[in-house]
Amino acid sequence: MRNLFVRAVLIFLLGTLLIAVPSIGTIAAEQNCLLTWQVVPSPNIGSEINVLYGVAVLAPNDVWAVGTFGDSGSVLHSLILHWDGSSWTSVQHPDVIGGLYAIQALSPADIWAVGGSANYDEHDKSTGNALHWDGVQWQIVPGVEHGGTAISILNANSIWIAGNDIAVYHWNGSSFARSAIRSTPLPHQTLSGIRVFAPDDLWVVGNWFPSSIGFHINVYHWNGSFWNELDTPSLPNPSLNGIGGTRSDAIWVVGIDQYLKRGLMMRWDGSSWSEIATPDLFGQKYNGDVYFSEIMLDQLDDGWAVGAVQLFSPSRDLPLIERWNGVNWQVNPVPKLNSKYSALLDMVVLSNEVAWTVGSNGQDGPFKETFVMRGGLPCVDPPSKGVKPELISPKDGETLAGSVTLDWREVIIATSYQVQLWQGGRKKHPLLNTITIETTLDLAALEPYRGGYRWRVRPCNEAGCGPWSRSYKFLIE
Repeated sequence: MRNLFVRAVLIFLLGTLLIAVPSIGTIAAEQNCLLTWQVVPSPNIGSEINVLYGVAVLAPNDVWAVGTFGDSGSVLHSLILHWDGSSWTSVQHPDVIGGLYAIQALSPADIWAVGGSANYDEHDKSTGNALHWDGVQWQIVPGVEHGGTAISILNANSIWIAGNDIAVYHWNGSSFARSAIRSTPLPHQTLSGIRVFAPDDLWVVGNWFPSSIGFHINVYHWNGSFWNELDTPSLPNPSLNGIGGTRSDAIWVVGIDQYLKRGLMMRWDGSSWSEIATPDLFGQKYNGDVYFSEIMLDQLDDGWAVGAVQLFSPSRDLPLIERWNGVNWQVNPVPKLNSKYSALLDMVVLSNEVAWTVGSNGQDGPFKETFVMRGGLPCVDPPSKGVKPELISPKDGETLAGSVTLDWREVIIATSYQVQLWQGGRKKHPLLNTITIETTLDLAALEPYRGGYRWRVRPCNEAGCGPWSRSYKFLIE
């Protein structure tokens, strides 16, 4: 969508097209409060493709979202939606071929959006536009003809855009000035995130793909005079999609590494990088990938990350929201969805009562429909008042031959379930530790094991997970 390279990267890694767009919100939510989320219906203009990449929030009744839509076999067009407190409407604007990928709002009469498409080997052929809303209409602002992927705003006279041509464009209140990060872009190079703290303190992240030897990540810093590239940890196959933080010695970057089961999250402390652990959704059994699209931290002890979880068996993409409390990350479960492929690409949290996240979903395939959720109060207690799932099959002590399907009864308060499977007495080392919105789970072929297998389930909802069911044992012939 954003361009051919990002499409190739994400199709390969996730089997779906997930693209990250930064939109840093002012986080003022109560610490440790996992919000209640609800799906908000949103329009779909295209017959084949409908995606929302970015969201900007000014007030509960003044929310903007940008993305792309398209029909089968056609070019992709830009999409701008506005929420007036009761419904979404499509807003007329100059069409940006390829779509819009980022939006930032300073006031109801000062909003910026950027997008476009690019040919990675010939950057001078890339196209795109920056758009500005003056309170009445959207207009093209000249100077970013190559388009861009991300926006970060310091003030009305200091707006920064990560360009498709591996450059940063700076708006000084009257015009854009271009600053090339590299004189010659690396093979298939893209920029995916940008964060500004001061005119001489700007951070940009991206990726490049040297053909058959895997993906590589880039982190650049602007000191007001020139660009520096920071050394990053050596990882098997990483890709960065978002950047956040509170200052230059507290930078966070997120993305995916196909060899990591927790996705990719790193923090810069001013001198070195450290990899940050996030909740392990799979245990020892590699049952999927975690993909972080964006991260938002405006306080050292409070932040959010969004993305998706791709389960391999059964095949399903689940939206992912996680909350940082200054010590660790916690999964904020979302409502049970009917669609098979869902992903979150951007998020803004202004307070407990004003939180929005956007992306796409689809039943027959990814990126069929726009996807919007609104978060807010109440911060409900976890379902921990004795509600336990009843296990149906396999029964305790049952001996099975062939394939195994775990089956349990639905818990009304649950929107998802955590399932664990282990051998014999090895509960601390599960073979399977996954989440699902179904009440059944098909297992891969299991080998006979003398001590047998045990499994259990617990319900989860918007506030967390409840108590585990009792564990049942079964044997494989």
